[in-house]
Amino acid sequence: MMRSFRFSLALAAGLSLGVFAGACGSSKPMCGPGTCQGCCSTSTGLCEAGMTMSACGSNGSSCSVCQLGLTCQFGQCMSPTTSTGGGASSTGGGMSGTGGGMATGGSGTGGGAVTGGGLATGGGAVTGGGLATGGGAVTGGGAATGGGFVTGGGTTSSDGGTLLSTITAVQQGTITPGSCVQVSAVAMSAVFSDPDDAIIMDGGTRTPRSAFYISEKNLTTTAPNSGIEVVSTLTAAPSVAVGDDLVVTGEYFENFNNSTLRLTPACGAVTRVGATTVPQPAVVTLSEIGQSGGSSGCPVSGAAWVDGTNAESYEGVLVRIQSGTVSAGRDSFGLFELSSGADKVQVSTSFGLTANPALGGSVTSLTGFGHFSFCRRKLRPRSDSEVTITSSSACGSGPRANHLVISEVVVTPTPAESIEVWNPTSTAISLSNVWLYNATFVADGGTSCFYQLAPTGGACGTTFNDFNLRFPAGASIAPGEFQTIALTGAANYCGFFSCLSSRPTYEVAATGFADDPLVANMLGDFDNRAVVFVSPDGGSGQGLLSNGGEDAVLYSWDGVASTVQDVDYVIWGTTPTYRTDKTGVPGYLADTPSSSQRPMTGTPSATLSYQRVCTNEGAERKTGGNGLTGHDETSEDLDLTWVLQAPTPKAQTNGASP
Repeated sequence: MMRSFRFSLALAAGLSLGVFAGACGSSKPMCGPGTCQGCCSTSTGLCEAGMTMSACGSNGSSCSVCQLGLTCQFGQCMSPTTSTGGGASSTGGGMSGTGGGMATGGSGTGGGAVTGGGLATGGGAVTGGGLATGGGAVTGGGAATGGGFVTGGGTTSSDGGTLLSTITAVQQGTITPGSCVQVSAVAMSAVFSDPDDAIIMDGGTRTPRSAFYISEKNLTTTAPNSGIEVVSTLTAAPSVAVGDDLVVTGEYFENFNNSTLRLTPACGAVTRVGATTVPQPAVVTLSEIGQSGGSSGCPVSGAAWVDGTNAESYEGVLVRIQSGTVSAGRDSFGLFELSSGADKVQVSTSFGLTANPALGGSVTSLTGFGHFSFCRRKLRPRSDSEVTITSSSACGSGPRANHLVISEVVVTPTPAESIEVWNPTSTAISLSNVWLYNATFVADGGTSCFYQLAPTGGACGTTFNDFNLRFPAGASIAPGEFQTIALTGAANYCGFFSCLSSRPTYEVAATGFADDPLVANMLGDFDNRAVVFVSPDGGSGQGLLSNGGEDAVLYSWDGVASTVQDVDYVIWGTTPTYRTDKTGVPGYLADTPSSSQRPMTGTPSATLSYQRVCTNEGAERKTGGNGLTGHDETSEDLDLTWVLQAPTPKAQTNGASP
């Protein structure tokens, strides 16, 4: 088993991904039917009111320019009729005449659609007091200059106007990003600290911002596009409680395709006007609010993620899912993943969620706000009480192991190669007689090398690099403690993992590797005939882990007894000759046959290590074995009790159970 040194490091720092996140995910809906009550501008693509001569239309149609002699009435360019009286087409009070109809009188100058008091100059749609100059939609007091939607008290005019709108209109993409918007809403969450939405606001830094979620009022249950996140850039955090009846003024802002209302000094206010009813979460499925078909990383390096049918419209909305399986434990960003078939969603701990469900656990109920960041769809529960996930059936319900166990194996890249051990018991364990072994092989024309040969001085070949290491005299491990052994030295280990807060517990300081004076050395091999093994003083050879498959074994031997005792035993790969079966060997009970042993599965990488997820060793046979506590350590279903996920050195595996 010759090993090659592979120093290709491939970790990408998670925080640096934020600057690329805009390349992933869905944008807001395009202007069109269903997203715009007026018309869609052919030059900007934005939704217009659809009531002016230069932009006339309705129901998401393309805006038209009314020709000379036509007026924009009810979203259509129409000709005024000829009568002047008081009937349907007359001047006095008709529909298209001068007096009080739809043209000069009632739809025009007099009080109608143009000049008088209708839809135009007088009090109508243009100048008077309607939708335009006088008090209407443009200059007077309507949607524009006077006091309406634009200049006077409206959207984006030069005098600082604010658009009176709704959350639904914002989420449907009918509002121009950067607009100052005022909405009436009910508070759906308390204020929390949100790091995701701070990135672009702080020029790439990650200073968390105060944030909370709001919803449209007067809803029994939440609906698509009915909620949004409010993020504050103000010095003082807003004071908000669930159920508050609020008026919120903020800048509509797309933070890497995640919709927010941003409270800024120029456009930011939260006013409590009372209390109101909080809508219940809509029940949805992962196929609606999740993603499918994508790959990890952001930007996505492989296939692009495909949004669920309602993923975008439930962004910022409180929803509930009632099925799914935990497919990945919590990572360094506090996220775990749920899956249903090809559909996946990440669950965020932004509100201080402490839930860390076991892999394979089934979702009974999980309530949270739809969210989008770093190319992934997420749910944000408000508390642990909103997360109900049953235990994984793979681990069962038995107690934790009653002995020292191997808890993590990092096999690649070479500088990161390490083995983690864990004490799951309530008392300290001495390591003075504990050995760490990796040499099971049939070599040199059939010469066998097995750890049970330790009392005989060993009989291992000399043409492969492996190890048989002993913990230093006096070493021990405290209850619940995790310890790591850096197989290529502490300096290499720290070059891959951050050691600012925690160096490895032990190192193998072989020839060619610097000896870290702050890290204890593992002792070398008992078999001086195998010169490629590490000798007690560092020696001339280095044992490495093979990516394709082999074993890692903890065993106990006092240096005197004629047999050893198994402490823990893990294998990976499909080659039976890398496995141990002591059946029939004098002094030992029967092991599980090599061909029936179940190895850890999957392909390790620079970002994935083998990790124990079942702390009780699953269905391992607990009596009649060669283990230190009577277990048959070769019987553990490692394909069920171990997983591949991001390394967690000197820490509990994310999603471990029970």
